[in-house]
Amino acid sequence: MKLIVSILFFYVNTVFAFEPHTANYQLSINGVKIAEEVRTLHQLGDQYFYTANAKTSGLAALIKDYTISASSTFLINKEGVGSINYQILEQEGKQVSENY
Repeated sequence: MKLIVSILFFYVNTVFAFEPHTANYQLSINGVKIAEEVRTLHQLGDQYFYTANAKTSGLAALIKDYTISASSTFLINKEGVGSINYQILEQEGKQVSENY
């Protein structure tokens, strides 16, 4: 009986486990690609991690090498969403222009 309960417990936890998600975006103006962005959301224990990383690409990257990275760590519980940490880092070339 304990074996059956253990197997069922493992199966239920596996079925309802949060799967990491990644989304890729492309920013275009008049059909010309100028930037790419990758967003990810994953869970580790009771914390969630969300990142968004954008970078100029194509001809725009030749004019301006610009990246922006945002990250957020948060909890979701019966009281709602609770922020733990949020940070944005902007870079022009290899030089950090903003960090907040």
